[in-house]
Amino acid sequence: ANISNNNIDVNLIGIKLSYFNSMDGEEALIGNNMIALNRADVTNPSNGGIYLDGSDHIKVYYNTSVVYYHHYNGSKAVNITNCDGNSIELVNNNLVTIHDDGYALYLYQTGDLARCDYNNYLTPGPKFVFWNGTECNDLVALQNVIGDNAHSVSADPGFVSDTNLHATSAVLDSEIGRASCRERV
Repeated sequence: ANISNNNIDVNLIGIKLSYFNSMDGEEALIGNNMIALNRADVTNPSNGGIYLDGSDHIKVYYNTSVVYYHHYNGSKAVNITNCDGNSIELVNNNLVTIHDDGYALYLYQTGDLARCDYNNYLTPGPKFVFWNGTECNDLVALQNVIGDNAHSVSADPGFVSDTNLHATSAVLDSEIGRASCRERV
């Protein structure tokens, strides 16, 4: 299964796989998607741009997930819960929250990911990444907790606009690159 090349602008969850199980060597791909959530302040906003729940064998590559307004339980650009972590790869994504009460990545009751690197994590507030019970308030703390993300950054992507989520940041181009999913996966 492939969920690719979508431009999603919603107040609900952008992409959700719940109890989706692929096989080793036939991993599902969530790639090259642009997800803008909660552009308008709503009473029951989403809490996950990409939400994986109880799923395994999934590659999440080259996505941009941006959450604009908060959720009562803290918004998450990517939310991975109750998954077989060592079969999930999170590579070369822009994970951004615009408000100060959200996580770029929220990992809960999931083993360490098979691969997690070349990502851009950005939040303006004290929440940055929640990794299986550990609050990581910045990129260094995240790298110390998981021993991965050696090539990841925390930089303003310089989106063209709120509705055009193409990144213009030279930091992203030089540090982690932005080749297309078809070229790299």
